[in-house]
Amino acid sequence: MKPQGHGQIVMTSSVAAMRPCPKAAIYAASKAAVQAMVLSLRAELKGSGVKIGTVNPGAVATEWWGDEGRGGWTQEMGAGSALPFWKDMLRPEDVADGIMTLIRQTASSNIESLVLDAADVGGVAPPDVAKRHRVD
Repeated sequence: MKPQGHGQIVMTSSVAAMRPCPKAAIYAASKAAVQAMVLSLRAELKGSGVKIGTVNPGAVATEWWGDEGRGGWTQEMGAGSALPFWKDMLRPEDVADGIMTLIRQTASSNIESLVLDAADVGGVAPPDVAKRHRVD
């Protein structure tokens, strides 16, 4: 991409890089590492015409949230954990749309980080999920 003077790199991170994630600290740390890598690469690529950014989805309604896909994690979180809280989740196509937003940006713009949350959430977790994420 550098030799041709343009390109777009899109990395997938997560809102987990920015919010407390009890019982998922390693996952959150791995997504924070993606954010740090992108920031460093942005500095390295400055002036090359190659853009790099992250798409940071919240919970996406996939089988991953079910007990079969998570090895019983939903049950481990306990009754009232609101998982799966399907109505407050993104759809996979929402994430695809976010990726396309980064790919289609104009030459004069450079989106560093695109945070995607379900419309009903508005950046705030549902009440019972927020209790689980409380940090004192």
